[in-house]
Amino acid sequence: MYQELANKCGLTFIIFLLGRYENEDGDLYLRKANESIEIIGSELSFNKGEAFHMYTPFREIYSSNISEITVMINETVIADNGRVIFQYSK
Repeated sequence: MYQELANKCGLTFIIFLLGRYENEDGDLYLRKANESIEIIGSELSFNKGEAFHMYTPFREIYSSNISEITVMINETVIADNGRVIFQYSK
């Protein structure tokens, strides 16, 4: 019964770091932008694909501007999914 009602993905995050700025020479940089995602007391179950999908399509070309994304999952049921966590970054 649950497989008929299943979603493709439980949660999908597409993260764009839009904090670009330009210096005096016209060079573009990404500002350091740390982000946190908290999932507390939830259920991510019966998805055909992944329960949690995070996608960051653009890559940072300057190693001095590294950003962090912290994911905290507490008291959450994750069961009967195609995959649990899928993360893709450039």
